[in-house]
Amino acid sequence: MNFISSKDLDKNKWDELVSKNDGKIFSYSYYFDSNSKNWGAFVNEDYSKGLAVAYNKIFGVKIIYPPIFGKYFQFFGLNSTEISELFLKIQSTFKIATFHTIENIEADFKKFKLQEKKFQIRDSYGKINTLSKRMIKKAESNGIEILETPFEEILPIINAELIFKLKNIESGVYEKLEKLLYVLSEKKMLISKGIYENGKLVGGLCFCETKTEILYLTGVSKELARTNGGMYLCMNSLIEHSISENIIIDFGGSDIENIRRFYLSLGGIDVNYFSISWDFSPFWFKALRKLSKFFKK
Repeated sequence: MNFISSKDLDKNKWDELVSKNDGKIFSYSYYFDSNSKNWGAFVNEDYSKGLAVAYNKIFGVKIIYPPIFGKYFQFFGLNSTEISELFLKIQSTFKIATFHTIENIEADFKKFKLQEKKFQIRDSYGKINTLSKRMIKKAESNGIEILETPFEEILPIINAELIFKLKNIESGVYEKLEKLLYVLSEKKMLISKGIYENGKLVGGLCFCETKTEILYLTGVSKELARTNGGMYLCMNSLIEHSISENIIIDFGGSDIENIRRFYLSLGGIDVNYFSISWDFSPFWFKALRKLSKFFKK
């Protein structure tokens, strides 16, 4: 299997591979195009096996990183032995990585930093707990409404209330989100719900809907509407939709425990995945990165 950058990749064949293997929406070429600095895929000649990753390139050193609106990288058409073999090739191609995967890869993890992470999904067995029911009723009693709203109207609130907090995590977050939402809207896959308080738009949530699941992308509410249960009411409108369509909700997960508990309170359950990190970069590169971080302080 060879690594092919996105500009040289046959994206139609890649998307066919993702589709045949019931891949997640964030594995499709258009999602990577919208959500990554650079990306490419390890594929065999007939595109029957593969793995795509997002990466950055600094002074010629390629660095795998998890895109902000993605989750993990998916292996397609590979058995466990082939996955382990490809994992070795990934290490030789990318000297630095934060590699997220749902696969339990067999490898010598003395060389890596391995961290177990969680995201939350809600299936048909999910139950909303008492706190969430109370917050939903509170929102309704305070006159909060949830209405279908163009994402272009919600974006400025997301930018003001949320994106500025993420700017130190990854540059160009707003631009990536705007591009991604536009692409999903064009493909009729976007759900954008506005949170209205006394008729005024005060927040909103954006989701991507496929045939099998609803993926929560991002969302925010101004403080008063949030305190009055606006986020709970908005999420509940999607829960009702998911039940009617008999599909799951992927809440996306968070390393912040309060957010995790919020998803669990809405009937979510934990799903494990893994973050594997390594740094095999040359000494001079490590020295440059340390120097760069020092001057950014």
